[in-house]
Amino acid sequence: MLRLIKLFGFETLRSRPTILPDPRFFPERYTPDEQGLDRTVKTLCRHMDVPFDSLDIYLYSESEGIHLDRLAAWQSSHSGAAGKYSPRENGRFFIGIESKLLVQPTKLVATIAHELCHVLLLGGGRLDPGDDDQEYLTDLLTVFLGTGLFTANAAFEFTQWQGGSKHGWSASRQGYMSQPMFGYALDGYCWMRGEKKPPWERLMTANVREPFRRSMKYLVKTGKTELPAG
Repeated sequence: MLRLIKLFGFETLRSRPTILPDPRFFPERYTPDEQGLDRTVKTLCRHMDVPFDSLDIYLYSESEGIHLDRLAAWQSSHSGAAGKYSPRENGRFFIGIESKLLVQPTKLVATIAHELCHVLLLGGGRLDPGDDDQEYLTDLLTVFLGTGLFTANAAFEFTQWQGGSKHGWSASRQGYMSQPMFGYALDGYCWMRGEKKPPWERLMTANVREPFRRSMKYLVKTGKTELPAG
């Protein structure tokens, strides 16, 4: 967080609103198609100060057809950010979005936010692509810029399934930081904004909310942190 303050300034963190799954921030009805994707990207671009006309957005699919009768009782997968970023020589940027996210709005917003942070960090020359921690810093920047609720909630998903005589459960990860890590990061974010108990805390998933509450309780009690208080 201190590194991001140096890169973007403390006022950037304090002045931007926290983006929530709310019509105030997403006023147009979402549709799971390319038009809905474009509207969502434009909304996040405005909030994150990324010029929309500098982007080339495309959908891709890496999914494979899996027959239910071949599924094991347990499945696990890790998909990174479910998006792709690459610069172009003409100063524009390619942003690729996994097509299956069109029907998963929380994960879609989280992925777009992550890729736009690549534009800000790598495309803006603030970070070297070879830095070992660049993906983690990119996840952390989503928190710093106010979109962390989405990336935190999308970081882990547990589902149960049943088909015919078969049933089981699966878990998948998205992004690079874990949900407890996001809980601590959101705590630091709120501490620096002077929000000891934000009203949107209730929107965090349990795996994010519990670390957030424990960490905030510690900070309020001890004040032991290098982060500036809001």
